[in-house]
Amino acid sequence: MKNITLVIVIWGLAYIMAFGQQKDTNIEVYPEQASIEHNDAVKNFSRDFVTAFPAFNGLNSLGGSLLSINNTASINMLGSDNIAGISQQGYNILGEINIDGDNNNTQLIQKGLNLSSNINVEGNFNEFGMTQLGIGLQNNIQISGSNLQFNALHTNFGFQLQQQGVGSVPLSIQNTGRSIPIIIENN
Repeated sequence: MKNITLVIVIWGLAYIMAFGQQKDTNIEVYPEQASIEHNDAVKNFSRDFVTAFPAFNGLNSLGGSLLSINNTASINMLGSDNIAGISQQGYNILGEINIDGDNNNTQLIQKGLNLSSNINVEGNFNEFGMTQLGIGLQNNIQISGSNLQFNALHTNFGFQLQQQGVGSVPLSIQNTGRSIPIIIENN
């Protein structure tokens, strides 16, 4: 009887933590940039993007609270000839790859403690490699388009994203502050 009661209490707490969060309409991705006034379009976009992954964020909250959840990896693919892989080494790591398209190759390597990464790839013939090394890191990356090739490195010293490939536009993003969601699109 005690075991059943304990299971019910744990599931109830998990439900409250995962679904009890209310959507704040005033969320802005860059609150520490006090000298920059963002217009309504930027505020709405950043709020929508940050709250676009409720299941992912809910699992991350549970992972930090329940000691029985260790590492979680999820790969969802829609299309043909896609390749995806997740390698995790450490404790309390959450990794998710979502692919929608054909002939995409996405790899995620996570080593450390309390890491979470969500990668969404939409389009065809894309390649994306993500390496996350450190403690307490989190990122959300969305790539939409075709023939994109990116490599990303996320450590406690910062985040670096570089476009690779022949004929691609040179692009490099580096951040040494708080992690931010990244969206890359081409037509």
